[in-house]
Amino acid sequence: MTSRWFAGIRVSLTTSEELLAAVARTLDGAGRLRVTFLNPDYARRALLDPRLRADINAFHIVAVDGNGVRLLAPLFGFTVPERVDTDRFAPHLFRLLAERRGRLFLFGCAPGVADEAGRRLAAAFPGLRVVGTEHGYHDVQRGHPGRFEARDSERIVAAVNGSRPDVLLVSLPTPLQQRWVAEHGDSLTIPLVLTGGSYLDHAAAGTAGSWYPRWADALRLNWFYRLMRQPRRLWRRYTVEIAHFVLLVLRARLVHQYGPVTTAGDWSRD
Repeated sequence: MTSRWFAGIRVSLTTSEELLAAVARTLDGAGRLRVTFLNPDYARRALLDPRLRADINAFHIVAVDGNGVRLLAPLFGFTVPERVDTDRFAPHLFRLLAERRGRLFLFGCAPGVADEAGRRLAAAFPGLRVVGTEHGYHDVQRGHPGRFEARDSERIVAAVNGSRPDVLLVSLPTPLQQRWVAEHGDSLTIPLVLTGGSYLDHAAAGTAGSWYPRWADALRLNWFYRLMRQPRRLWRRYTVEIAHFVLLVLRARLVHQYGPVTTAGDWSRD
């Protein structure tokens, strides 16, 4: 799968169909695969945080989930064929798993959310087996948001491996979700690890796969739709922070020259 540098962040030029094909090959035994998604908010944070940037670059596939990244990609000499976001991709993934009676583990969000999401997904995709759930508030409960203690992560890894899922969906905030996968991915004995951001919240609320209406996707106004739904939480992200993102990308383009990716993670190597 072709990758390119976007201001020092490796992005995969993939469509939903190509990503699903890569997942199918992984489930058929072609190594292990770690997939994450990149939107302007994550990119802005990665441009400010070298550790997050390294964690994102360690994934085999970094799908572009954000029209802001797509619009600025030509500055670095390439175009992104399609916006691939978790909400629209996940139903295809779960349908594939259901056809194979595949096993899914859900990890993240507030206590009870993964449980409810699991019930709804199992009902929506007959044949899909949700073999385990785990909430993602251990850092908050222990009084240090953004950092899991080793004992909690070790227990979660053991629970995941013991459940023998085909897919682990990690639905934590950024940068915690990328860091957790980077730190513990090698300890997971499963084929596919996928980050999901707030996806489990959507699935638990019954809106998985339909978070954005067609008009918003067609007009590339997904950001506007989210802002209208959650203005208090997102107003800063889509005003001050999006402007900061653009400035950081422009600075990266002026200061650095980015050529083709020559050492991008080949998902089949593991």
